Amino acid sequence: MQDSFNLGWKVASVLQGISSRSILKTYQSERRKIAQDLIEFDHKFSRLFSGRPAKDVMDEAGISMEGFKEAFVKGNMFASGIAVDYGASTIVAKSGDPANEGDGTDVAISDPKLRVISNQALAASIEVGKRIPSVKILSQADARPWHLQERLPSNGTWRVLVFAGDITKSQQKQRIERIGAAFSDTKSFLTRYTGDKFGSVIEVLAVHSAPRHSVTIFEFPEVFRYFDPVDGYDYEKIFVDDVSYHEGHGEIYKTFGIVAEGCIVILRPDQYVSYVGSIDDTDAVDKFFSGFMLPAAGRPVIKQANGH
Repeated sequence: MQDSFNLGWKVASVLQGISSRSILKTYQSERRKIAQDLIEFDHKFSRLFSGRPAKDVMDEAGISMEGFKEAFVKGNMFASGIAVDYGASTIVAKSGDPANEGDGTDVAISDPKLRVISNQALAASIEVGKRIPSVKILSQADARPWHLQERLPSNGTWRVLVFAGDITKSQQKQRIERIGAAFSDTKSFLTRYTGDKFGSVIEVLAVHSAPRHSVTIFEFPEVFRYFDPVDGYDYEKIFVDDVSYHEGHGEIYKTFGIVAEGCIVILRPDQYVSYVGSIDDTDAVDKFFSGFMLPAAGRPVIKQANGH
């Protein structure tokens, strides 16, 4: 199923004229490597059952209970997809040689000037190349709690998550305003590659850490709350890391190890993390999408009202 999903969204993106054909090579690079890792794990796992139990901790030839436990934990991670860790490629901004991290397929970006490298230290637990974990967040507009994954439906959309920090502080407010100006520019990646304000190709979301009651959605740039003459404001793009009325506190900043000044995260349509970078480096986001996306001019518009 994961093989089909990995290939499916990439083929769809190419057929719709959103992405270049170069992303198709990442299917083999990513999924063949995972298959090889799984075969190797299954071989080791089967030997645990055929070997004799260890007599004590000094018996290195026997199979220890700790070894069994570790194997079962890793097996569960394979089954859930959490163990999957994709290497550097056109759509995964990691350091290292893309050929060495995959199955040997050349999946490096064609123009080296457009390659960007993530800064994992900005969000230690949002691991680049892995599926982003789900943590509860609140809607800024109505305080409704959501699991993060509920806001990331598998509909072929890329996401740019802006962890804005505490925007009641002037420095953070200025940062978010600069992001709004950069993303709204007529030459920005959003304009060039989407041609659509509703987020059917690239959706921009914000998660801030200020107390919910201290701010409103109107303190965020319009790129996070687009106004449609028919539908009105989009209230489903701004979220907060705060305690809910009935479902506790997800503490997404603490859980993900996000630094106080925040960061920018790019998620693929399959919810795997492509990039983690500085909240001040909007140029890196532009470069990332420029490495494989095609201009929206002439592409059929895929309208998606209010992110649904």
